[in-house]
Amino acid sequence: MTNPTQTQAVLHLLKHAGDEGITALDALKEVGTMRLAHHVHVLRGEGYDIATKYEGKNGKRWGRYILRVEPTLWGNR
Repeated sequence: MTNPTQTQAVLHLLKHAGDEGITALDALKEVGTMRLAHHVHVLRGEGYDIATKYEGKNGKRWGRYILRVEPTLWGNR
């Protein structure tokens, strides 16, 4: 079996995170990518419905990405 691409690894991480979602720090630790927003952009282009929830603490803000719906043959409705 070949190694998954980072985008495939991010999708796997999103699927297993469920409603908790993932942050850039999660992606860095688990996948080794510092470009989570790029991978989310690619997945959205493939039809995945990924929500962004903004969080913050001590004057810092970050996004948490949550996979809502996977694409279907007929599109999401």
